[in-house]
Amino acid sequence: MSMSLSLYIVEPEKDDFHWIGRPSNLLHDLFYGQTGDTLRKHLSKNELDVLQPTDWPEPAELMRKTKNARSLKPAIERVAAILQENENQFPRAHMIVSDDPTMPSRMDGSVHWKDESGRRWSLEAFHHSMEHREEVQVRVSNAQTESYWIPVKEVIEVGGRSFRIHSQAWHELCRPDIDGALKVCDKAIQMNAPVLWAVS
Repeated sequence: MSMSLSLYIVEPEKDDFHWIGRPSNLLHDLFYGQTGDTLRKHLSKNELDVLQPTDWPEPAELMRKTKNARSLKPAIERVAAILQENENQFPRAHMIVSDDPTMPSRMDGSVHWKDESGRRWSLEAFHHSMEHREEVQVRVSNAQTESYWIPVKEVIEVGGRSFRIHSQAWHELCRPDIDGALKVCDKAIQMNAPVLWAVS
């Protein structure tokens, strides 16, 4: 089960409680995946404290576990700046562009298929490896599994198939989720409401 970092505005005075906000698997991956150690090296102790999320609280603990959006917003902005200013310390984000004409904007981190001889192939484009920052991984399985890395190109040929690859910097990949979190902070500041920054 994938984990999310969730940011929600808390409105405890409403009888019909409604969450305003968003969860993000990508931000959870950024903070707690293999990029987390690199990110934390650039953050101050105060920023780390502000960005430390809570576990999803019981209703009675909700208000005690909220944060002030005025403090959280600059810490999230700092994360965005770190990703951009230190681009070469983070992986490249490679995605396989869907070949389905009905879904031209869909991208996948990996694809799997069988060839005519029954061998199973995998092309794993999305990864966190700095050593293989400009490569994607291929796995071939028959009686045994073989894996190797190949350079990223706009179109690559693997196992008799062609794939289009879209590559971008980590800060570009994370930008929509970071912008979404900043918008939640802005709305909370306007409402003078606390926010819940939690792992869910």
